[in-house]
Amino acid sequence: MPLKIPVLPLRLRLWASRIFFTAAGTGSELILRFVRTVILAHLLVPAEFGAAMAITLVIFASELISDIGIDRFILNKPQDDGRVLATVHTLQIARSVIVAFGIVLCASPMARLFGIPQYTSSFMLTSVVILIRGFNHLGVKQAQRDYNYRPEAISLSVSQMVTLVATAVTAFILRNHRAILVAFGIEALVYVIVTHRLAASPFSVRMDPIIGREALAYGLPLIANGIILALMSQADRMLVGYYFGVEALADYAVILNIAVVPLASVYRIVASIALAMLARDREVPLRREVSYLLVAWGFTLVGLIYACGMSLGLDIVVPLIFGKAYTVADSLRLLVSLIVFMRVLRWAPSSLLMTLGKTKHVALANMIAGLGFVGSVVIVVFFRDMSSILAGVLIGEIASTAVFHRSVVRQVPAVYRSIERSLIGGILSAAMIAGGILLLPERSLASRLMLAVLFCAPATLITWGLLRCWKRREAIIAFTPLSP
Repeated sequence: MPLKIPVLPLRLRLWASRIFFTAAGTGSELILRFVRTVILAHLLVPAEFGAAMAITLVIFASELISDIGIDRFILNKPQDDGRVLATVHTLQIARSVIVAFGIVLCASPMARLFGIPQYTSSFMLTSVVILIRGFNHLGVKQAQRDYNYRPEAISLSVSQMVTLVATAVTAFILRNHRAILVAFGIEALVYVIVTHRLAASPFSVRMDPIIGREALAYGLPLIANGIILALMSQADRMLVGYYFGVEALADYAVILNIAVVPLASVYRIVASIALAMLARDREVPLRREVSYLLVAWGFTLVGLIYACGMSLGLDIVVPLIFGKAYTVADSLRLLVSLIVFMRVLRWAPSSLLMTLGKTKHVALANMIAGLGFVGSVVIVVFFRDMSSILAGVLIGEIASTAVFHRSVVRQVPAVYRSIERSLIGGILSAAMIAGGILLLPERSLASRLMLAVLFCAPATLITWGLLRCWKRREAIIAFTPLSP
């Protein structure tokens, strides 16, 4: 008897609601942080803005390097077990204390690295931001296991709105890089307060030995992963600051704020749903496989749309928002478009491996991306421009993407052919993006329209594959209930 596919509109409305609340919080963070950066760029001179970007780099890099995945760990645990939250809160606070102490010790070398040793005290003050973040209530994260994104959305939105106002006032008064320290401090404090107000359970701190060992076994391999992610996302800026100074870093940061930084917010929107879906289906192999394929095709489409947008409009948006002094060369436009697309192609395998607890595989695959940093160091010695740094980053992204997909094939061999098809579609899409920019380098409206038409072909094929996976998953879900 053929399978009857359930009616889609009701489930589509349900998913639309979930996506709305996910996007509300993360979207507000993306937009308001971006507006905050624009305000700083206009109120601060380039040298001070570059110093602010260097401080931002230190905060983000320290968070990545010390990430032990406790916010993902609790997604696999029931919400009615208070020991889990108490234990991960203890680990979170311990992590923040260790990282803050490390920043204080390394503040002087970091300031010298960027050529601004006179700002050592400002680098030391970033430790206060890290300490405050250690008291976030992770109950708002654990609620996402049941697709409840409302508490996290409210926490992010409120903290970002308050921070935006504080940033504008502080930057107008101080007119120097210390405005970014005030911004991050207020953001962290407000977020902590709101998460404590909205969490379903009280904040508690105690260590359960069994859960603690399990959480550390899950998270410690991610430290290597975090180091590699920091190299991937922040080390290129360090190279720019070291070789070309903080003013060049300001130019580079402007381009990446438009092109790369929003990608992290896009990831948080779609990955929060993907992780919850995979976590719920991981015990039923057939459901896990179709859910993964849906996630893989969906992320490929997201990556294609995002990369095409960068290739079509990056050179327009940057000077439009930040001023005519900032321009984007065609080489940078091409490299940035390919880099963001390769990063998105890794999201699906990374989500599945994290759900299965294969954090060592995630760390290894991301470690391969560190080759990009080595490539950037080598290339920039011979070609002293920003495109040489991005070329090295792209090499690492391609290598890491290949290793990620190979790891998934080993974990879920039954989906080999489907993974192969989605990956081939992604590679052809990347080739089309690169070919289109190289063949149509003119920046006229006609050339951009031709590029847009060219990009519609892979987008249509990927959308077709996505819809097929969705229908298949709906049919299988109807006849394969979750295990009790």
